[in-house]
Amino acid sequence: MIKQLYTPILLAFTAVTLCISCSKSSSPSTTTPTTPTTEALVINASRTSVEANNFDEVTFTVKDANGADVTASSTILVDGATVATKNIIANVAKQYSVKATRGTVSSNTITVNATTPSASPFTQKLYAEDYTGAWCGHCPRVGVNIENYAATQPKLVYVTVHNNDALQYQFEAQMRQQFGVTGFPTVTINRDTKWNETNAAFNTELTKWAPLGLAIESVNNNGTITGKAKVKYQVSTSIPFKIVVLLIENNIVLSQTNYGYHNLPNPISNYLQKNVLRKASTDIFGDAIPTNVQVKDAVYEKDFTFSTAGYVASNLKIVAFVEYNTNTLGRKGVVNVQTASVGQTKNFD
Repeated sequence: MIKQLYTPILLAFTAVTLCISCSKSSSPSTTTPTTPTTEALVINASRTSVEANNFDEVTFTVKDANGADVTASSTILVDGATVATKNIIANVAKQYSVKATRGTVSSNTITVNATTPSASPFTQKLYAEDYTGAWCGHCPRVGVNIENYAATQPKLVYVTVHNNDALQYQFEAQMRQQFGVTGFPTVTINRDTKWNETNAAFNTELTKWAPLGLAIESVNNNGTITGKAKVKYQVSTSIPFKIVVLLIENNIVLSQTNYGYHNLPNPISNYLQKNVLRKASTDIFGDAIPTNVQVKDAVYEKDFTFSTAGYVASNLKIVAFVEYNTNTLGRKGVVNVQTASVGQTKNFD
């Protein structure tokens, strides 16, 4: 309720006053009424319905009575509990009750409905990096096992990263340091965990829900490979992702030391070195994807160029994958991966 204030006019009648007032006219003074600002908060959501898939999210905006954005200085409460961020990333199918506070003022309450996730249209694939070397007598044990698994499970995409031989990748040492590789052979799964050499460890990764898929298209024009790696989203999220695009060469003949594994000789003179990492068109640890393009059904494209000089063109492949920024929100590693031979178009699948 706004009260209007009045200033009473007091007239003091004295002889002196009367004498002065009779010589000129005067007007009574007035005070302009003031209206105090009423504090209020209004919270709005970018969406009122999401899927509880641990990626899809809702962001909140809080405004005061004058329409100013005060989100940064407000506290968001979800189901009565304060949250550290200004959004919800739902992983439980339920209705969430959300409001904001700022000082002693509370906002309206809104409801966000998180539904059971629908099936992803994308296949969840698995990315593995095999750290190896032609000098490493124990490495065929792992290399042959990975190859046998991939022969029956095409959802495994693996790359071999060579050390101290003719096929060594130029940033191999930096990769070993980044991913904690201290011996050979070592296989990393999705750049996150080390493989225990069981098929079960691979199988577990393939059961995950795919929040995005990848497609690859390329052409080889007189020794220059050009193309695009494409990322399509099944979620809308501000979780930061990176993209990596690699050129690999398959079936390179190079003698391999072998300490008696798989009934193969030592050395294996005609050993086929598989899926050897040759080059990256991005940073080997990924180029950032703008978060504003990470919207459900949107497609992000990354151009790439490679030279075929020094390689057998018919053995070349492109590998593209999306990974989290390092340990972002407790998430790390590769989200999904795609591979295609050079000159092949591989659609989202």
